[in-house]
Amino acid sequence: MNNKFGLFVGGLIVIVIVLIIAFSGGDMNEQEDNMQVQSTPAQQQITVSEEEPLMSESVLVSDGQSGDKVVVRSVEIAGPSYVVIHEDDGGKPGKVLGKSTLLSANANNITIMLDREIKAGETLYAMLHRDDGDGVYEFPGDDAPVKSGGKVVLDKFSGKGDGMAADDMKDDKDKEMARERTINMVSGNFFFSPNNMKLVKGEKVKINFQNTGIHTFTIDELGVNVRLTGRSGQVEFTPNKAGKFRYYCAIPGHAEAGMIGGLEVLEQ
Repeated sequence: MNNKFGLFVGGLIVIVIVLIIAFSGGDMNEQEDNMQVQSTPAQQQITVSEEEPLMSESVLVSDGQSGDKVVVRSVEIAGPSYVVIHEDDGGKPGKVLGKSTLLSANANNITIMLDREIKAGETLYAMLHRDDGDGVYEFPGDDAPVKSGGKVVLDKFSGKGDGMAADDMKDDKDKEMARERTINMVSGNFFFSPNNMKLVKGEKVKINFQNTGIHTFTIDELGVNVRLTGRSGQVEFTPNKAGKFRYYCAIPGHAEAGMIGGLEVLEQ
């Protein structure tokens, strides 16, 4: 009798021990699962840009155009567009003098025929207009000027004209040397927008920055290295050599994170 009772008690003790181990193991597994779940977000944290880089859009025309046509050096577009030549109307674009065919991709050395001869020393504007989808140029109408950063994408240039006097040629040359190109750029974590540019050798450029964070705008080959710390900033320089270069943020790790851009400087 005593032996049977002892076996019965021993059996109960074994069962209790097994149940305790089973429940304890489940709690431990659950705790481990909870720890894994809690650690997953930290493991998956990714630093993202505050803004997506915009596609660069630009039009570039050299000074000294003459005759009844304009040669556009380069065009960069983000959608089907026209390059439209406007005459000056009190310091702003006015009447349309000519337009390109519908462009569906970036292009270089586009010839645009005008309605008249270019006058000596006059100011003209090459402006991007976006096609509304029907493939037919309509302006005034639905083919509105393209804007980037709230400003119309255009290039202001001067005409040389035919039969200029020596003094007029000198004045035009002085205007060309004093010409300044303005570009609006966004700099953030970690990008430049636009992330590619085309400039002309010897032409002064002013870049207005909308900035977030602490960065630099650096072009080693052209001796440009400006620190950007506020919400806005400005960089001015004159490219003194032609070629393809890189602009980037020199803060450690920023260029590696994608804060770079491509610059092509064209010969005059």
